[in-house]
Amino acid sequence: MTNDKKNSALRSPWVYTWIALVIVVLAVNITMIMFSKDKNPGLVVDDFYERGQDYEENMAEKLKKNLQWKSEYQITEPLVLNKPSTIGFKLENTEVKDVKVDKVTLYVYRPADAKLDFNVNMTQGDDKTSTAQVTFPAKGLWDLLVSVTVGEEEFNFGKRVFIKEK
Repeated sequence: MTNDKKNSALRSPWVYTWIALVIVVLAVNITMIMFSKDKNPGLVVDDFYERGQDYEENMAEKLKKNLQWKSEYQITEPLVLNKPSTIGFKLENTEVKDVKVDKVTLYVYRPADAKLDFNVNMTQGDDKTSTAQVTFPAKGLWDLLVSVTVGEEEFNFGKRVFIKEK
C-alpha cells in the first residue's frame, strides 16, 4: 500500500509540471548568464578615474562661472492652463557690466510627459530683461530652463513652476 502511494504521486501531472517548470527556469537562467559573459560590452571604462576627475573639474568651473551672474525670473501673473503667460528673465553680470548676450532660449520641460516639452526664443529688451509668451498645455509641475549664450559659453538657470487649471 505504501508503494502504491509513492508511485501515484510520481505519476501525477502536477509533479511533472513543477519539475518541468524548474528545469525551464534553470535553463533560461544558465542561457542568460552564458550570453552575458560572451556579449557583455562592459559598463566600466578603462580610465574611469580620470574621466571622473575631468567631469568634476568641468562642473566646478561651470558652477564658478555661473556665480558671476545674477539671475531673476519675472513671472507676475499666475500661470494658468491654456492661457498665454509672459515669462521674463533678468540677467546681470556682477563682474563685467556691459556683456553682450547673443541668444536667450527658454526651455520648458514637463517632468511627467516628455512629449509636451518645447522651447521658445526669448526677445531681449534694453533693460537686460528677456521675455517670452508661453502657453502651458497641461496643469501641474513644469521645469523652466533659461539658456543664455554669451560668445562660445552657455549658462543655464532653472526654475520649477506649478500650472493651475483656473
